[in-house]
Amino acid sequence: SPYHIPFVLVLMSFVTFVVVNGSVVVGDKENHTAVLHCPQVLYFFLFSACVQGFSAARQAVMFVSWITSSKTNFAKACTVGSVFGVIVYYFTYAHPFLLADNRHYTFYLWKLLFRRHAGIKYVLVPVYVCAGFITKKNLEMTHSLLRLFVYSFFLGAMLVPSPLVEFRYFILPTIYVLLHSGNDDNNSE
Repeated sequence: SPYHIPFVLVLMSFVTFVVVNGSVVVGDKENHTAVLHCPQVLYFFLFSACVQGFSAARQAVMFVSWITSSKTNFAKACTVGSVFGVIVYYFTYAHPFLLADNRHYTFYLWKLLFRRHAGIKYVLVPVYVCAGFITKKNLEMTHSLLRLFVYSFFLGAMLVPSPLVEFRYFILPTIYVLLHSGNDDNNSE
């Protein structure tokens, strides 16, 4: 249908660019190669929850009451936390820019948090679980299971291959969460 023509043109333009350029990267291809950096999604959960402010704080209280309400919920949270812990252990990637380029906020966060002690990254796993719960709860109010899956797929496709931890990568998916949240705080006039 004619409705799909602009989308097809954008897709064809992108594929043409990648073929001609030899990569998605416009600039320094050597330092911007794709890696398997799964914790990016966990960092996104945390970023998104922080942007949501008081709404996220209220939902964090709901999360705590949810996990303490039954052994089943506690087991579910522990299972998700275990998976997140494995992701953090095996897939945390420190890009050389993250370790040496002091022009970015993430350099200071990495220096002050993750490089202080090897166990710090594991202390944050329960926070990632809570933040993921908040993001999921916000979206499931207005999304079907299929739409949640599609969002999750594209979120992972966008964030996981990126070696750098940059807040700008989290802006569009966070705006999506805010716009499509079923939470009254985010949708009030």
